[in-house]
Amino acid sequence: MTKRMWNIAVRTVHIGVTGVLVGGHVFGIPKERLLPWLYLVLASGAALLVVEAIPDWRWCFEGRALMLGAKLLLLSAIPWAWGARVPLLFSSVVVASLASHLPRKYRHSVWLRGWPAGKLWGHPEQTRAAPISSSHLTQ
Repeated sequence: MTKRMWNIAVRTVHIGVTGVLVGGHVFGIPKERLLPWLYLVLASGAALLVVEAIPDWRWCFEGRALMLGAKLLLLSAIPWAWGARVPLLFSSVVVASLASHLPRKYRHSVWLRGWPAGKLWGHPEQTRAAPISSSHLTQ
């Protein structure tokens, strides 16, 4: 299977199990019954991270990785804000959706100084990225 096929397969599983987990919380399913779904969400999310980061680890410095960090911060707040778990879960879904549908310019921009990934790393698919001004280099 190609990397793209793995990405689609793992992402589909991740979206499906996330939907079950969020829906379970919305409908008040007992925590014990949701725990296996949480583990599936974590496992599929980790698998998705691996699929994204291999063979190009530079993904970890792009805007989509920053959005992943925001999503993980929201999710990590749940144990301390159990009463707000549904809004936190929905916020995580919103962040994930934004990260997936932002223009390439933002998803692939390197969050260190906001440089476009193509200019900093030489990604061939980034040839249409906005040019870097020399002011970035003097900061």
